[in-house]
Amino acid sequence: MSSSPTSAQIFSWAVSRSPIYVEPVLVAAAATFSFITRGKERRAATANLRILLNCGWLRAFLRTPRVFLGSAWIATDTLHADTRGDCMDWDIVGLERYHEIANAPTGALLLTARMGSFSVANPAFTHRLGKPVFTVDEADLSTETSLAADLHEALSAGEIIAISGDTVPPGHSSALADIAALRIALPIVPLAAAARAHVPAYPFFIIRTGRRRYQLRVEAPLPPGSDPEASLKIWADTLVTIGRRHWSQWSIFAPLLSPSATPPDTSSDV
Repeated sequence: MSSSPTSAQIFSWAVSRSPIYVEPVLVAAAATFSFITRGKERRAATANLRILLNCGWLRAFLRTPRVFLGSAWIATDTLHADTRGDCMDWDIVGLERYHEIANAPTGALLLTARMGSFSVANPAFTHRLGKPVFTVDEADLSTETSLAADLHEALSAGEIIAISGDTVPPGHSSALADIAALRIALPIVPLAAAARAHVPAYPFFIIRTGRRRYQLRVEAPLPPGSDPEASLKIWADTLVTIGRRHWSQWSIFAPLLSPSATPPDTSSDV
């Protein structure tokens, strides 16, 4: 007996068969449906926004639908990229760092966030680099020990690896960083592997700027072989800065942020 299609499968079917002018309606409908039905994710997104933007609950709640809408647009663009290839327009920020990665004799680590989709960006990024970029997704994550060993081996061999830098897999170690009145838990294995392999780690962000248009942003690298704790602090500061600037695209539907030990300044409510 065949199972009923999921809402994601129905959405993918509708997007792939609808004219382009209908797409915004489908995306808005999918985002609204998710916002209403996914209570756990809605509450987590609201709590994260409240801490990230240092605002009250009501303001955070009223902003939460835009996070679901941003996630729906990214899912739509990912579907188009998977079926049509590189069909996006790209703006590059940090072009000199692309050249650094392309010309470096060593490997490099790309720290991504839950913004955009690397499956959308990878064809364009790989084409400009002239060398492949290997991604580590949730399906590739096993034990912490095996991940650390695999990352070290690949980076030492000169490969370019992209991995989420704001997701702590179940059973993996994390470290807390206090940034501007908030505390964020981040994975320590990627930065530890980069330090051990003496390769740079580049904060890498994929920002949606319009209809099928994205910005690829590569920030200054974390020094090779630097102290993982110091690198974590720099990565956390960069992540929070970009996250605040593009909060509607940071698809964090699970608890990620908490108030820091230092009381926040509530005099400038966002």
